[in-house]
Amino acid sequence: MKDAFTGSSDHALLEECERGEDAALARYRKALKQQLPIDVQQTLGRQLLGVQSNHDQIKALRDSVTS
Repeated sequence: MKDAFTGSSDHALLEECERGEDAALARYRKALKQQLPIDVQQTLGRQLLGVQSNHDQIKALRDSVTS
């Protein structure tokens, strides 16, 4: 993926990754507002937690590197 951002700093690359995770979080939250079968809601809820964890890890990495 880094090749797609040739010339970008690690900080900028991680910002782009975080934006992607933000978009995924928004979609999961929107989906969970829909009336869905309970098993689908539970699956989406578990997946949302995973996406949130990934987002938080990427943000921590981004904050740990200099721009």
